[in-house]
Order: sequence, then structure tokens, then C-alpha cells
Amino acid sequence: MKIKSDTNLSIFNTFKIKGELTGEANRQRSIITILASNTNPAERTRTGISQRIAKRQDIAWKNIYSGIFEI
Repeated sequence: MKIKSDTNLSIFNTFKIKGELTGEANRQRSIITILASNTNPAERTRTGISQRIAKRQDIAWKNIYSGIFEI
């Protein structure tokens, strides 16, 4: 199977403003990274993901909890 070298993941391309990623795209990338890298199930929960992202951004995790998985 051959994949074109100029293929892009479209979910991230839709969240660009003037060539820069939006907060939504950065949050999605953080979630994917956390889910892929943690073996501890407690860190892969909605609360665990919120706490991890909040710690990196130096904000309260309860402030971003509702935005982690918008349905």
C-alpha cells in the first residue's frame, strides 16, 4: 500500500487560523498524545486527561474538564 507524501490529517487542517493551530487543535493533539503514551488507566480518564493538560498550562483542571470531550 502506497501513501502519498503530501497527505495531511484533515482534522488538524480545519483548525488553523492564519497558518497557526487553534486551541481546539492543540487540545486534540494533547488528548491523542496522552491516550497513546500512558499505560496507567487512571491517567486516560477524562479527569486524568484534564489534570495532565492543566498541569502543563498551569491552570485549574476543573476549568478545562468540560472541554476535553465535547459531545
